Amino acid sequence: MKIYTAKNIKPCKETRVDADIPVFGMPTKTKFVTKLMIDDIVANPIFNTLLLLFIIFGAVVSLSSGTPRSIIIALTAVLILKFRAALTYVTLYDSFHGNKFFNTLTDRGINTMLESGNKLRYVRMETNPWENIDKVICYSDLVSLRIKRKHRNQSAFHTAYLWSDDVPLLMQQIQHLWYNALYEEKPPLRLYSPKEYDEVTNIITEKYGKYESVLHEIIPSDIHIDIAKIPPQGDNDHYTLCTIGAGDYNMHIGGDSSNKTFIEYRAQFPEQLEYMIILPSDWPLDEESLKKEENYWPIRLLKQMARFPLITNDWVCEGHTAEFEEDTRFTPLLPYSCVTFSPPSSNISDGVNIANLSTGKSLGFVQIVPITREELNLIRSEDRMWEFFERISHDAENVDSKLVCDRLRPKK
Repeated sequence: MKIYTAKNIKPCKETRVDADIPVFGMPTKTKFVTKLMIDDIVANPIFNTLLLLFIIFGAVVSLSSGTPRSIIIALTAVLILKFRAALTYVTLYDSFHGNKFFNTLTDRGINTMLESGNKLRYVRMETNPWENIDKVICYSDLVSLRIKRKHRNQSAFHTAYLWSDDVPLLMQQIQHLWYNALYEEKPPLRLYSPKEYDEVTNIITEKYGKYESVLHEIIPSDIHIDIAKIPPQGDNDHYTLCTIGAGDYNMHIGGDSSNKTFIEYRAQFPEQLEYMIILPSDWPLDEESLKKEENYWPIRLLKQMARFPLITNDWVCEGHTAEFEEDTRFTPLLPYSCVTFSPPSSNISDGVNIANLSTGKSLGFVQIVPITREELNLIRSEDRMWEFFERISHDAENVDSKLVCDRLRPKK
C-alpha cells in the first residue's frame, strides 16, 4: 500500500497519456465491501483511532467495575457504525453495478460516466478536477482517491474508487495527469488524441461518406477545427463539410445529475458535437475560389458555430437556434443572419447521429442550416413552426438536402 499527496507525486516522463482513459474494472460485491472497509480505516486514521480508544476505555471501565457492561456498549456502538458503513458500500456497489457507472481519467480530472440505454450513450455525470484531489491510496488492485469538495462554504470529502488488474500502470497514469494538472503549464489548445482523431474520421467516413481532402486550420486559438470535404457521391448530389475537432470540447449542460429524469434527458444530447453544412454540388471549393468571400462564407459560419458553445458557455442540440446582430448577414448575396441546428439531412444520415468513442465519449453530429430572422421567429413560434420546416423538408421530420442547397443559391 502506498499513499500519494500533491507534495510527493513525481512527474512520470516515461508515461504517455494521449487520450482519456476509461476504467471499467469492478470486483465481486464481497471483495468490494471488504476493500472499502479497509480503505476507510486507512483513509481516516484519526477517527478510527478514536474508535479504538473508545473500546479500550470501555474495557478499562469494565475491568475496574467488574461488570462487562461498558465494553459491551463500546463494542456495540462501534459495530453499529461499521455495519452502517458496510451497508453504505453495499448500496454503492449496487448503484455502480446496476447503473453501469465507470470512471475516465482525463487531463481535466476524473469523470464519472454512465452507460445509458445498453451502451448506446455515455453520459458524464460529474468531473472532479485534479486540483481537488487530497490524497491517493494505492492497493494491489484498487486505487482510492480522496476528493475535496466545497458544500455550503464548508470542506467535505468524497472518495472515487478505481479497480484495475494493473494498478502500477494505472498509478503511473494518475501521477502523470495529476502532476501535469498541478505543476505544468496547461496547453491553450484543445485537441483530439491521435486515437480519437482516427476514430472520429472513421465515423465520418462510415456514416456520411468518404472525404477527398481536409481543410486544415492554420492558427487555432482554442479548439483545433479541421473540416472534412465530402464530395457528391451516390445519391448525395451535394458537398458535405464536416468539422473534425469541435467534439473535443465538453458543452456545459446544467442540471441535477442525481435526478433520474434529468439523466434520461441528458442521455439524448451528447456533450461533444461535430458540425456539418451541405453545399450545392457546383460550389467552388478549390483553394483559389475560397479566397473569395462569396465562396468562403459557409466555412467561416461552420467554424463560428462550432465555437458557439465554447464562447457562450452554453450548449446546442437539434432544434436549437442562434442569431447574429440584426444587420449582420452571412453574405450580401443572401438574406440569412441566423442558423438552426438540425439533424443531418436524411439522405446522408442513417438516423443515428451519435457514435461512441473507445475513450468513453459519445459524439453527436448536427447540421447547420442558415435561416432568415423571419424564419427564426417562425421556429420560435409553436403554432407556426411547421411553416419553416415546410421550406426545408417534405415530411416535416427529415431535412431534405436539395431544398437546403437550393436556399444557398443567390436569387437571380
